[in-house]
Amino acid sequence: MTHARRTVVSSLVAGMLLGSLLPTTGAHADAESGALARSSVEPAANGPWGHRRFAIDRGNIVDIGAPHRAEFTSEATLPTSTRGNSGKTNSGKTQTGRRPLLVFLHGAHPTCYSATDNDTIWPCAPGYEPIPSYWGYRYLADRMASQGFASVSISANGVNGQEDSFSDGGTTARAQLVDLHLRAIRRSAKGESDRYPRRFAQSVDLSQVMVIGHSRGAAGVAQAGAQAAQEQRSYRIRAAVSLAGTTQVKQAVPGLPIVAVLPQCDGDVIDLEGQLFVDVGARIPGDTALRSAIWVPGGNHNFLNTQWTPGRSVAFAWNDAAKLNDEPGPCHQNHRINSAQERRIAQSYVAATARLYLAGDQQMLQFLDGSAIRPGDVGRVATRSSATGGSALLLERRWNGRVQASGVRASTGLGLKSAEKVGWNDVQTPHWLPALRFPQRSTRQRAFEVSWQRRGTALHRLSRVTDLRGYDRLQARVAADSLAWRSGRVSLALRDSAGVTARVPVPHRQLTRFSPKIPMHLWGQSVSIPLRSFTAQQPKLDLREVRWIGLAPRSGSGRVWVLDAWARHAAPSTPRAGTAATVLAGGEAKWLGDGYRVTLRLTSARSAPHATGIDYHLSGYEHSGTLSRGHLTLPAGRRIVSRTFVVAARKPDNRLVVATYPDEWGLNLTDYVWLPVTNPPGTVGGGS
Repeated sequence: MTHARRTVVSSLVAGMLLGSLLPTTGAHADAESGALARSSVEPAANGPWGHRRFAIDRGNIVDIGAPHRAEFTSEATLPTSTRGNSGKTNSGKTQTGRRPLLVFLHGAHPTCYSATDNDTIWPCAPGYEPIPSYWGYRYLADRMASQGFASVSISANGVNGQEDSFSDGGTTARAQLVDLHLRAIRRSAKGESDRYPRRFAQSVDLSQVMVIGHSRGAAGVAQAGAQAAQEQRSYRIRAAVSLAGTTQVKQAVPGLPIVAVLPQCDGDVIDLEGQLFVDVGARIPGDTALRSAIWVPGGNHNFLNTQWTPGRSVAFAWNDAAKLNDEPGPCHQNHRINSAQERRIAQSYVAATARLYLAGDQQMLQFLDGSAIRPGDVGRVATRSSATGGSALLLERRWNGRVQASGVRASTGLGLKSAEKVGWNDVQTPHWLPALRFPQRSTRQRAFEVSWQRRGTALHRLSRVTDLRGYDRLQARVAADSLAWRSGRVSLALRDSAGVTARVPVPHRQLTRFSPKIPMHLWGQSVSIPLRSFTAQQPKLDLREVRWIGLAPRSGSGRVWVLDAWARHAAPSTPRAGTAATVLAGGEAKWLGDGYRVTLRLTSARSAPHATGIDYHLSGYEHSGTLSRGHLTLPAGRRIVSRTFVVAARKPDNRLVVATYPDEWGLNLTDYVWLPVTNPPGTVGGGS
């Protein structure tokens, strides 16, 4: 059954969404070079409901651990019936019940504006007004309301204006805002608070929440998702979206599906570090959540928020990609997409994510799982998805087996080290960005490198014989070196235990050469081949005993890095949330005059079936070397354990860093966490 013909839709979606969204009449390929086929399904098509907006402003009442309190300000949007449909779907059924909830959080931006300029300060000075960055996602909130989703967009100016107060750049404070607003909605629904209108609060379903963060807001919503799972909040975050996000640290959320939208011409987050939500999360031991990356050719950073977009904002705004106006290549000013196109793409992928994870619409999976198809409402922009995890079998990620190569060069090793040898630096390799202060320990991801000048085959031996019967397709993430690509064409290859090898060409639209001009990004594209194609090419191939996987270059020349390989099921199914790993949730530190008293907290989403733990290294941001190292153990049957100890230090430091390494390959929640430090007045970070 092809993606274009899938019609499996849950009863909730059938009742909630506009009937015209449901039929799938096929896909068509656009004429532009390298574009994947475009589906007739439009995830963000207008639904039958209108919307009502609620303005919430309770003043500066939120203690975020900074000198000044932050605002409790947001804008809530609720679907409403419109004249002519009386709240009914096209099937004639009246929509009842609570609405799934989307939570938007903007990122770092100037906080205040006047008639002449912007400023970043909090509270705003006389003559200035707060910049309503939280209004910037109305184009998403209104469209999603038409499909039956409620939303809240939260203001975070109080965090942005006091970022110097936070060792983690305000990530924890942003997560705190998300938590406070969700808890306030719950209390307002019960009549215990008046911070949200009761009509709105009683109309939303807090067991069906999706969080969407833009820029630094992405790190905030990711941390909110982690805390909600680890601390078992009264609401349930089902999925997250990063819009041109930053991670602050190499951050991931155990068990939480996430979609990272990556604008190619982002002039702010030039290293596309939002990709780390995918790559770091994929390496959490035992985690099977689907994590998706969406490549947006010609997109920039600011157009995703209308209040950061020139001509649409109340304050001065700028095009962050303007610095690339005169650079040749895809980010030249004549090649980039405009703000309307970028908003349309954001609408499409946010809608696809919400419909899949909050409403069970299985049609949306094809746009997020690395399939070679894009939504029908992205226009002619050649977006593509790359994915890890989900309802799939991981075949290889560690790349530490034996390599056989014939006619080509092939090797395995550290991905970043391999890329640097041929001219790609860490800023240009979003999969392998090092963690601040820990570059050697945080770039341990390995890859399978294959380069060629002629035809040949490169195979990597799997750690075990694998039975691929019952799976639909073989999928791999492949990063193509655009500097070395000369009309390269490759096949995916499988070899069984008896030595029978099958090679199936990868369609050229699935593996394309991104422009070698600035900005360069070495980004893994998902290539996908039906497994039946391998047995058709080589009937003797035994899918019960697959032992080798690899690439077979067949024309041109080039170099690629294979990041991971998967076998995916044929039947659509809602991706499973992974089992949350034991993580270092955080802690605190206090300066004693000659050292620190440090408390670290280890948590798990559920009671540990057996004793488990992590190794840690404690460093100061301004100190050289390691202040302390050790091991934290979570005993069997426990969910939380804390350890307090004292370490000597010559001077106070307002930022302590704990790096964690559960094992040689797996990562913890992050490569490292910041610890808030309490210092006496007059010292570094005094009074915090």
